[in-house]
Amino acid sequence: MQLRKIGLLVLVLSFVCVVDSVPAADVQIQQEGNTYIVTVDGQAFAEVDCKTYAKPIVYPILGPDQMPMTRNRPMKEVQGEADDHPHHKSMWFAHGDINGFSFWDEKAIIKNESSTIDSSADVPTVVLKNRLESKDGQLVGTETARISFLAGEGVRMIDWDHTYHASEGELKFGDTKEGMMAIRTHSSLRLKNGRGVTTANGQAVNSNGESGPGIWGKPAKWVDYSGKIDDKLVGIAIFDAPTNHGHPSHWHARDYGLVAANPFGLHDFVGAGHDGTLTLPAGESLHFHYRFVFHQGNAEDAKIAELYEAFAAEPASK
Repeated sequence: MQLRKIGLLVLVLSFVCVVDSVPAADVQIQQEGNTYIVTVDGQAFAEVDCKTYAKPIVYPILGPDQMPMTRNRPMKEVQGEADDHPHHKSMWFAHGDINGFSFWDEKAIIKNESSTIDSSADVPTVVLKNRLESKDGQLVGTETARISFLAGEGVRMIDWDHTYHASEGELKFGDTKEGMMAIRTHSSLRLKNGRGVTTANGQAVNSNGESGPGIWGKPAKWVDYSGKIDDKLVGIAIFDAPTNHGHPSHWHARDYGLVAANPFGLHDFVGAGHDGTLTLPAGESLHFHYRFVFHQGNAEDAKIAELYEAFAAEPASK
């Protein structure tokens, strides 16, 4: 077991608590087999599952007040949840067209090759080395994911740093809406009911002030979904780093609770005549950085706009 304690989240949490600095919570990571269990002050926060499914996922995720923030299905059958899109597994990173293979809907596999806790990182971090493989075992390329965990009063955060490596030749990222940095929210954060869900009361807003289902496909620096879960008003914001390809990202953000940053799907999001295809030359790498903020209240209550500006001002991750 390797443990690491965060120091102070001065820049980020100052906006939440309106003070100069706030002691961060005690975040720890413990490895149990192929799963990394993350706790905050001794309470469950999240688990990184490396090998159980066709791609690594983070599930479950518990936000402020120990509220479950993502859908349980298909990992766990829970009454009152929709059973659509079984490849929407809590939190994950995948694209629907890399060299013609779809890792998004698990027609191709993101196979974890190794995992570790980075004891030298400033915040508790799990590092995954993955292989991009076709169903018949063809190696398409490789990737590195660094998943970091932060927490303070009324807020918990997950940073996902993702690097694609064109290790087996060029990687062509095709223009499709099916991708990329994604989360499937708790059913109550959906914008509408359906498929057995009766508790939907979510509200969606982006950095441009657009709201509701109309944020789908729009470019934005961040997107936030909030609503009441068990009478607690909570939300999820996803930040797109200014250094990311295609920033500000377009968003595959659905009224049924899928929220995904996707810089490649321009034909779907913008229209005919637009092409988001990107070819990464052999031997080169492509890096993305995102932050998930699980917060109390709605986007305005949680000062998401200010938190994003603090995030954007941080030194670029590598």
